[in-house]
Amino acid sequence: MCGRFTLKKKPVEIEEAECRPALHSVSKWKARFNIAPAQKALVVRQSHSSNLSTEISYLRWGLIPSWSKSADSAPLINAQADTLAENPNFKSAYQKRRCLIPADGFYEWKRNQRNNQPYYFQLEDEAPFYMAGLWESWLDSNGNELESFTIITTQANSLLSKYHEQMPVILGADKKQEWLGGVNSPLAQNLVDNLLTPYPARKMKTHPVSQKVNNTLLDDASCIDKASPEPTTQLDLGF
Repeated sequence: MCGRFTLKKKPVEIEEAECRPALHSVSKWKARFNIAPAQKALVVRQSHSSNLSTEISYLRWGLIPSWSKSADSAPLINAQADTLAENPNFKSAYQKRRCLIPADGFYEWKRNQRNNQPYYFQLEDEAPFYMAGLWESWLDSNGNELESFTIITTQANSLLSKYHEQMPVILGADKKQEWLGGVNSPLAQNLVDNLLTPYPARKMKTHPVSQKVNNTLLDDASCIDKASPEPTTQLDLGF
């Protein structure tokens, strides 16, 4: 699964937006070390005006299906890749509203009888990457719009499987447009399905971090500092 992630390095989309005055409000960016569900995060998606261009937005993490009666239901922070085409929560978004979530790391917790030890995962070269996602638009009874997203997960690779059976779908920059493109033909559908696979374990690394990442109010560089994996007091993960 993916319950927290980081975006410490400024994505290229933000750098481009800072050169375009019309997107100035979107381009106000700061490094994040502990992005949690229900918070807003940067999302890259196809432009509303053109399928040939992308736009950047800040959407709430935790997808709310368009048909939901309330925004207060349990947030759908993850969507399993093998059920996207059939699951009513994600089926429409999978076909029409795919997105990318820029990140450069994420957390997972190794569960045992005494505590839940958090670990930080990143690429071997610590480069930024994209997580595959879906976004949705929900309207309340007054017509106010709330846009939200979910992160797609797939079977864990050999590194992640020691901590959880699922991991976020990680895409390189070269796969960006393939994921955002349309799925109106069987060929395109097969192409999309082939992208939702585990990222190679040999290209990733991990280290234990302190229990402070459990606190959603903490969001600084100390969250990713290497720590001892010795058991500590059981803490609520906060999501």
